Amino acid sequence: MSRYIAHNDQQSPISFQISSDGVTDTGHVRDKNEDSILVHADENVWIVADGMGGHHAGDFASQTITNNLSLFKQHTSLDDSILLLEENILNSNSVIRKKSYKLGRNATI
Repeated sequence: MSRYIAHNDQQSPISFQISSDGVTDTGHVRDKNEDSILVHADENVWIVADGMGGHHAGDFASQTITNNLSLFKQHTSLDDSILLLEENILNSNSVIRKKSYKLGRNATI
């Protein structure tokens, strides 16, 4: 991953490396873990989707979000990448809302 900063009216590359890992846990209160995480380091995307335990099928909502965003491919333009991420999030929201009318599913990004 490269990042650029302005220096004397020119852009200089600064390289850095990010190591990441993730795990979710049921905790002490719930019987079922409805959370999901996505570590998509190649595309610089890290997501924690809270299934909102206690609400019906929160696991569906959190899985829908992480599955949809796992397909994200970064563009050369930051603006294009942001627009694509926004489209993926809105698409996930639409799928979840349609199902929520039937099953009461919730998640928080």
